[in-house]
Amino acid sequence: MEQAVLFCRVSDIKQNDGYSLAAQEKHGIQYCTEKKFEIIETYSFTETASKSSERKKFSKVLDYLTKTALKSKNAIHLIVEKPDRLSRNFASKEQIQLLVVAGKLKVHYYKDKRIFDKDCSPAEIFTDDIQTAVSKYHSMNLSRESKKGMIEKASQGWLPGRAPYGYINHREASLSGNGRGRSTIIPDPNPLMVKMIQRIYELRAVENMSMLNILKKVREENLIPNGKTLSKTGVEGILDNKFYGGSFDWDEKEYEGKHELIVPREHFRAVHSKNKKMYSRMPTGLLSGFLTCSEPLCGCHILYDPKIKKLRTTGEERTYHYYHCSDGKRYHRENNEKQKNIAEDKLLEKFKAPVNEISISVELAKAISKALKKAHEKTLQAHKRNIEGYKTAIKQTEQEEDKAYELFSSSGIDEATYKRQVKVIRTKKRKFEDLLEEGQAFITTKFYETSDRILELANNAESLWNQGTKEEKLNFLKDVLSNQKLNTSVNSLDEVSIEYDLKKPFKELAKIKKATPKSGFFTSSKEWCPDADLNHGHTDFQSVALPTELSGRY
Repeated sequence: MEQAVLFCRVSDIKQNDGYSLAAQEKHGIQYCTEKKFEIIETYSFTETASKSSERKKFSKVLDYLTKTALKSKNAIHLIVEKPDRLSRNFASKEQIQLLVVAGKLKVHYYKDKRIFDKDCSPAEIFTDDIQTAVSKYHSMNLSRESKKGMIEKASQGWLPGRAPYGYINHREASLSGNGRGRSTIIPDPNPLMVKMIQRIYELRAVENMSMLNILKKVREENLIPNGKTLSKTGVEGILDNKFYGGSFDWDEKEYEGKHELIVPREHFRAVHSKNKKMYSRMPTGLLSGFLTCSEPLCGCHILYDPKIKKLRTTGEERTYHYYHCSDGKRYHRENNEKQKNIAEDKLLEKFKAPVNEISISVELAKAISKALKKAHEKTLQAHKRNIEGYKTAIKQTEQEEDKAYELFSSSGIDEATYKRQVKVIRTKKRKFEDLLEEGQAFITTKFYETSDRILELANNAESLWNQGTKEEKLNFLKDVLSNQKLNTSVNSLDEVSIEYDLKKPFKELAKIKKATPKSGFFTSSKEWCPDADLNHGHTDFQSVALPTELSGRY
């Protein structure tokens, strides 16, 4: 009997309310029974899939899958409801795809009736990447809407986020009595916290004490409440925080706050008018923060280091844009390597290679688009059929509730029985309403919009690069690349090179372009075929000719 791992996940605790996780597990077990799989492990939890810092449970699943799959002689079957339950980002999807391509893992999306294994064509992988991109778009859109809400809150004069020392976040009562009231910031009800902030400002404004001496004085006077900690850096942060003066920064913009001030204005003005330590800011260039050193033992950021030179003939000052490794770990210095300054234009020229790698013709873009849409339409039709079933089930629950009421009205059942039946019926109705909403959310144009945008970007790659400004070129690279690094270990400046990874799904797009044979014919399922059924059941295609307009062009 083949072994399987059952994976169930919801991204929001609100979804885990009596149905979603339990339903995933129930249908997953049913699927394994039908396929005669032995379930060796079940994972069922609530956790977001969009942020790497919050995917701790999912990381454990990946570790288990990797270890188990590599030890097993046969491929492990991973049973998942649908693609967005598994991942909404390319980092974790890449790990799964590596196991799949190696023949160590088979992913079953039982709701979509699809199997993702080593026999999948590049087009199927590309489709899977597009679906991940759509899920990522959905996650980013939610984040964007949340950000818009926080900006609106800031514009109303309230700091979105955690209140600083001396204040607390406070939720007002709802005026209507329903839902949640407005969230504001008020002075900390603990008078010692307010006193500590006031004393810190007083010692700095009046006595001009150093940060360290302020900290010592506050400790001597026992002004730090139990359970709270304060350091020299903390004191400095409090004195630098403009919130105590009535304003705050949010999303790189300053807002006037409506919170009550606990620090006397004269003390705040005195502190901020003193000659405080100025933090030198590194100059920023076009490629600042975009590259790291490719040397594994270094890996430091590539810094912008402009050179200003005066022209002898005119006396005009001209800025030359250079970059070099920060060498924060002193690797290059300890190996007697001289610092190399690379011109910005020379660096940009090096990135022409990935542009050529993903650039495709109009004909190939159309062929790929046709295949993607054909595969997506099948999934779409399945969702539409499910939606009709959910609507029918909802109507049936409404009829059941009407019958229960008729029985209660005619004294056929007592009140307790009636309420119990109605509760069961309404729970069942909510289940189908949730499924209906979920199915309707899938039927959008996002898949087509995302795939068309990717294909359009690849089709116009060369013209966008050749005609774009430096800023537009950088934005293009950010859309297409990841893990970009600069290799400065060579002797000549002319020989500096770059390393990079193409982002999913551009990586698969490059594979499709590379796999397109010059003959115009495909001979197996391992080659991409624009006119073949993407859910081919993992059997080899017959030899299929490319469309006439494509033949002989690749």
